[in-house]
Amino acid sequence: GGGGGGGRPRADYTVFADVPYGEKIKGTVKSIQQIGAFVEVEVAGQVASGLVHVSQMSDEFVDDPWSVVSEGQEVEVTIRKVDVGAGKISLSMKSDSGGGGAPRADFTVFQNVPAGEKIKGTVKSVQSFGAFVEVEVDGQVAQGLVHVSELSDDYVDDAASVVSEGQEVEVTIKNVDVDAGKLSLSMKSGSEESFDDE
Repeated sequence: GGGGGGGRPRADYTVFADVPYGEKIKGTVKSIQQIGAFVEVEVAGQVASGLVHVSQMSDEFVDDPWSVVSEGQEVEVTIRKVDVGAGKISLSMKSDSGGGGAPRADFTVFQNVPAGEKIKGTVKSVQSFGAFVEVEVDGQVAQGLVHVSELSDDYVDDAASVVSEGQEVEVTIKNVDVDAGKLSLSMKSGSEESFDDE
């Protein structure tokens, strides 16, 4: 065989890519950082560590990964994404990725909202890059991102200066990605086209 470097050979990440979406696999928490937890998983005899991002640790909003898991703990994870070339795995501990848990919202209902129509929402979390707002249309509930540039007609430097968690806001839907289950929202007063009104 070829003279590989020292240490154990890198896992064959294609086996992780073959795991059915949403299938739970057992793992062990190896280390915890502010961005999330690194969990070691084994599939078909291949062992690798993947990151459970802090946003994927629970169905609830998680601020502190240490409050959810501890090193050495056994957890159940699903595989979100595998980058075979880079040898990276993204994991999730949420209940709703595929099997079990609440079904994902039907994002087509958000596509059907007329452009510029205001809908009510509740701010779920505020990050430096914007605010995540939960909206409901026709009984379908989903969270969308109001990018910091869409929070106000004025320039916003810090999202937290405009909104706070739990606040009720009015938003318009900018963009819906049904496949990815992503909503882009805006809190600006006028849509881009409105400046050329009579």
